[in-house]
Amino acid sequence: MKGHDMFPGMSDGAVREELAKRFIDSVYINVRGYPDEPALTGISSNWLMPQGTLWSLAQEWSDPIFNELIPDLYAKDEVRPDYNLSPGRELTVDQTKMYVIFRERPFPRPYEGTDSLWFHLENRCYGRIGEDAVSPTIYIGEDFVDSLFCTYNVPDPDEFIEDSRDGGLHAGSCLCSFDYDGNGQQDLLIGDITATDVTLAYIDDLGPMPDEATELETGWPADNISVDMHVFNCGYFEDFDNDGIRDLMITPSNGTESEDRESCWFYKNVGTNEDIEVNLITNSLVQDDMIDIGSISFPRVLDYNADGLPDLIIGSRGKYQDGGLYQEKVWLLENTGSPTYPIFTLITENFSGLNDLGIGDHMAPTFGDIDADGDMDMVIGENSGNLLIFENEGGFGNPVSFNLGFTVLQDDEGEVDLGGNLIPQLFDLDQDGLLDLVVGERNGNINFLRNEGSAENYDFVLYEDSIGNIITDIDGNNIGYCSPWLYLDDDGNIDALIGTEKGTIFDVQDLSADSMVTWTIADSSAFGVYNGIRASPTLHDLDSDNIPDIINGDRSGGLGLYMGGEFPSSIAENGYLPSISIYPNPSEGTITIEQDGKPLNGNIIITDITGREIMASRAKGRLSVELDISSLADGLYHVHFVTANSRLVSTLIKR
Repeated sequence: MKGHDMFPGMSDGAVREELAKRFIDSVYINVRGYPDEPALTGISSNWLMPQGTLWSLAQEWSDPIFNELIPDLYAKDEVRPDYNLSPGRELTVDQTKMYVIFRERPFPRPYEGTDSLWFHLENRCYGRIGEDAVSPTIYIGEDFVDSLFCTYNVPDPDEFIEDSRDGGLHAGSCLCSFDYDGNGQQDLLIGDITATDVTLAYIDDLGPMPDEATELETGWPADNISVDMHVFNCGYFEDFDNDGIRDLMITPSNGTESEDRESCWFYKNVGTNEDIEVNLITNSLVQDDMIDIGSISFPRVLDYNADGLPDLIIGSRGKYQDGGLYQEKVWLLENTGSPTYPIFTLITENFSGLNDLGIGDHMAPTFGDIDADGDMDMVIGENSGNLLIFENEGGFGNPVSFNLGFTVLQDDEGEVDLGGNLIPQLFDLDQDGLLDLVVGERNGNINFLRNEGSAENYDFVLYEDSIGNIITDIDGNNIGYCSPWLYLDDDGNIDALIGTEKGTIFDVQDLSADSMVTWTIADSSAFGVYNGIRASPTLHDLDSDNIPDIINGDRSGGLGLYMGGEFPSSIAENGYLPSISIYPNPSEGTITIEQDGKPLNGNIIITDITGREIMASRAKGRLSVELDISSLADGLYHVHFVTANSRLVSTLIKR
């Protein structure tokens, strides 16, 4: 990994979410309907929730439900060539019977508005495709056997027949539809929750059904580099490089239980929309230069080398390994920029050798001087409920040097066990001049451990296990992953940003160490901060403008940076610093580049979406630079303006 300019990249989970926002409408709430005509409000190209959470429609005929717990993914596209594409046409894996079903919208309801879609069942066994309940095995043709469920399919697909399998296992599959072989029928790319590859089912009208699978190609695409990654791989047939031709992206849809660094397989369509030919360009689209530590990030600020610049220490659950294990990691990103423009460069993924201690798949650090020797000591919260104390032997004004012979925090009765997935902060909550420990945990509560020792000899004693009566769990399910960050405001009062399992941040004001006082949540979605679930915020003035900035961790392993101001702006949302302007954009020929009315002194580099350099130019003191891009192929590009201490990036579309 090279230098990062105020986090120009995102984690793989955040990238998948951003791609979903960009290319896939995700509007679906509120199910209404009758036994034979289920209804959804909203329109979707492919049905995808952020962070890999998949929503599905389970058709029980007598009680249609919308179920967020069943991991199957829809495809919506034109299914039959004799129909015009309707926003109400869909393919889905039937949850209870493990078949592909086809619905269309035949007519609007007179009492519904234009924002509602009513789906009419057209084919309960589209393609005559069946999938095994416990493996990725797919059955078609003569191997597809069902004497009850599909025999009446064409005469009356809406007819209700009691089926003993209702309520049983579901397929755990996702679908992507496109006409790969050019025969006018929509073929189906099928991913399975137990498979590391994808299978293409070729659809034709030569069998007894009007739409029937005639061939299966496992390990698709066999004539190129086949998909191979863990697990539940889903396809998205969209124009990802903006050249007017739809490409294919394959990415896991299994939350954090998947490959971290090479999980965006971009197959460029080098053919046409009608004659598809895919070629794997990269298996890590927009991931190569990202900050992504694996799963679940806990950012903290520490000047580790005593150069006066804030560096970043990022704890984590670790990187995903095959078999469901995680390789614990604590990253060090050194600030190689300036006081007003930080640039963070990865130095090591094993800060101070912490990965070698076998602490486990959850390391959340906090720093503070707990022995009055002038340097910053470290406390790590771990998965099983212990707090580990590391003494800094570096001394005042020197780079940190942690003694790896850590101490497990104990009280008079032995080890202090607070719960699970601890996220601590050293902060003087009772304002007695001694650093206390404020510790969030998995259940969503905040523990307060008062320091009853002295400046030289700490003695942390559990005073209250639910200080302030703050709970961050969702719907009272005791899963909250509370991540508190306390600070003093301009008036000297104690406020806090508290990360939640939902991914939003609580703005809590005027905190008290009194166990009888309930803290006031001024805003449960503070500052519009959101870059993924399990938020873990840290507040620090990174650019020396006397306004604190927010660095926010999340479950996907990335970071969101929110620069301080009246309304903090999120680089996590747009991926780039909005400091250069390009016009016209899109452009067919000549573009003009400017930098907020300031002279341009640096290099201008244009790259494609894979990071390959396409064009370069030198700017020397001019207020604007014109470049002729008429020779570039149509598509999406990135324009980089690089100086001695900064890199500004913006997006360009060539038409």
